[in-house]
Amino acid sequence: MIIGAGTVGLNALKMAVGLGGDVSVLDVNVDRLRHVDDLYRGQVVTVVSNAFNIARLAQRADLLVGRGPRSPAPARPSWSRSRW
Repeated sequence: MIIGAGTVGLNALKMAVGLGGDVSVLDVNVDRLRHVDDLYRGQVVTVVSNAFNIARLAQRADLLVGRGPRSPAPARPSWSRSRW
């Protein structure tokens, strides 16, 4: 799960897709999400970023990438899967 489709997010996405990951990308900018869709043609899931979607997708994520001036607070314990 990658929060943010900026430079860092796109580089993380490139690595994750290259390694065969099942990747979801979240961003508040719909144009950036369209750009990701154009680049990866359905290989990744794009989702509008908000607290609900982050919490929902974090439940199944093995890795969460994203930290910047507009990122949400660090991961909350309630976001993690119950097995952890």
